[in-house]
Amino acid sequence: MNQCHSLEEGISIWHAMKWAEEVLRTSGRLDAQIDAKLLMLYTLEYTESKLLLDRQKQMPTEHLERYKDYVLTRAKGIPLQYITHEQEFMGLNFYVNENVLIPRQDTESLIEKLLEKNEIAQFRKGIDIGTGTGCIGISLAHYIKGLQMTLIDISDKALEVTKRNVKYHHLEEVISILKSDVLQAYQGEKVDLIVSNPPYIAKEDMLDLMIEVKEHEPHLALTDDGDGLYFYRVISKEAKKYLKKGGLLAYEIGYNQGEAVTTILENENYEAIELFQDLAGNDRVIIAKNK
Repeated sequence: MNQCHSLEEGISIWHAMKWAEEVLRTSGRLDAQIDAKLLMLYTLEYTESKLLLDRQKQMPTEHLERYKDYVLTRAKGIPLQYITHEQEFMGLNFYVNENVLIPRQDTESLIEKLLEKNEIAQFRKGIDIGTGTGCIGISLAHYIKGLQMTLIDISDKALEVTKRNVKYHHLEEVISILKSDVLQAYQGEKVDLIVSNPPYIAKEDMLDLMIEVKEHEPHLALTDDGDGLYFYRVISKEAKKYLKKGGLLAYEIGYNQGEAVTTILENENYEAIELFQDLAGNDRVIIAKNK
């Protein structure tokens, strides 16, 4: 068997995964074994328990080429989630494609802090700026009953994904979708919460990213092509007009941006500014109150 380019008919599911693991490891994929298994689960539409039971069975011929294509696509550095079109976030499943940033576990810290704040603040209306998949706004609307969210993005292609996820989670009645550059097109009433995970990677740091991120995730969602702080400046200024008195502005930030974003918020006259860390101990979330 040509290890890199062919899979023989009659091969077992287990041997097909070992072939995939070798291909992925050779191509520099760090989680080769995990990816090989996840792609097999996706190809066969199996649960993990069924895969464990059936792994010595013959790989179904009709799925062989499809599995091979998925593996070779992943070997090129295409993120796994852009192949399977799914990513879990806050216990919810989200559709993803190459037009949106893949939801990350780091961002769950932002949702968790806002759920804690809601116990006191009782959010009723909110805005999610740069929504992408919609994972932030959808998660908040899912876990905070009665919360009305407006999900904003400037990209038509991203908003197609947002709409798909809103429909999947049956939240059309509480979520509205708006194409806008930050808050320029927003004409609704004032809200209790404005949240954003903006493009915050500085241009000079883009080269240090993994190939999966810098070459395949949307550039527009990653960086402002400047110092990484542009959108914090713009949103912090514009949000003053649309936040109720005492309303919260909440951001995900880069690990080294806590001090800079705090200064931006202080300059815009926000109060009760709080900085929170993610599970790795890095600065990740900043929440401030509108005076």
